Amino acid sequence: GYYQGAGGITHGISDSLSVKLAYKIQPALTLGILSSLWNGNSDAHAQTYLSSFASTSSANWQNSSNASAYYLDQKHWMHAVSLKTNADQPSSWEWTISKYEYANDKQRWSGGTASNSGSSSWLNSDGSMKTSATGFIADYGGTGWVNTDFRGNYKIDNGEHTLSYGLHYDQNNYNYLLTYGYNWSTANSLATKHTIARGSSKTSAIWLQDFWKKSDYLTLTAGIRLEEWKAYDGYNYASTGAYSNQTSQSATGASPKLSAMIDGPNNWLTTASLARTTRFPTLTELYGMTNCLTTVSTCADTAYKTTATANLDPEIITSAELSFEKSELLRTMRVTLFGESVKDAILQQYGKLYPSVNPNGLYQYWHCLLYTSDAAD
Repeated sequence: GYYQGAGGITHGISDSLSVKLAYKIQPALTLGILSSLWNGNSDAHAQTYLSSFASTSSANWQNSSNASAYYLDQKHWMHAVSLKTNADQPSSWEWTISKYEYANDKQRWSGGTASNSGSSSWLNSDGSMKTSATGFIADYGGTGWVNTDFRGNYKIDNGEHTLSYGLHYDQNNYNYLLTYGYNWSTANSLATKHTIARGSSKTSAIWLQDFWKKSDYLTLTAGIRLEEWKAYDGYNYASTGAYSNQTSQSATGASPKLSAMIDGPNNWLTTASLARTTRFPTLTELYGMTNCLTTVSTCADTAYKTTATANLDPEIITSAELSFEKSELLRTMRVTLFGESVKDAILQQYGKLYPSVNPNGLYQYWHCLLYTSDAAD
């Protein structure tokens, strides 16, 4: 049978509420507090084109598995506290700490067996989805991160040098649970575990920068950032029985930069920059797994489109830029040359959680030993 109607048309509503407070503890010292709540709800379900439904069993229109439904319920919290001095002083500083939390983040969609009552029908007589049909719940609850930063500025030699310095720490959690079973539209979780992906990471860093106005025509900037990163508690599970307690990963990085700005004649401004930075893998690159049922119709012989790659090294990025800019009363002209080289670039290619078992069909994150790009604007 066939169901004459619309499916997959998404209706979404989101609301946000923020409260921001500031209090001057002293004339030059301010305490700030921020709290935000974000709610999001989306749904898509079968919508009939018909004004009435055939009641005879021969119509069999209720058996259509194409009349799928989808629901998304989200509640995210963000809190932040800051303490800072006035920036116009010879010495100033700011400390901030923030937390982002997925208090609730559930995606629900229908699929699989039509009903647990023995009936093969997917739809009720009015065209609505049967809640007794099987489906999936993808739960991201518990995902979130905490960041804290301390930064300061110190001006010396009447502002000729501005020293900037700082400390950084972040801790991140990724949690993904996909379950399968009946009553998917109302249950908190379902009976059968289909996919599990979780892990944590933390980064500590210290940085220093000198902004040196050597003359009215020349400004030099030099800085460096030192980082220590670790990924741990990684775990992946697939419904086929494949699972893995991922080994911890750790790395360090040094990111220096150097820039020179020349204010030349005839309003020409020339800037040359050279920098090297370290980008550590994200938790989704390390442990993320994507189920094909949400994205593509076929996935060869497996139910997964992407799998975990927990042994990724950080990217090492070297970039250089040279720009010329001329400003006039009514217009600005700018020419820029840019080049970049990425060692151990993290790219997404075909692969598998266990390549020796079956080497085809999945996307996975892999390293490209060297990637370069050049541009002119």
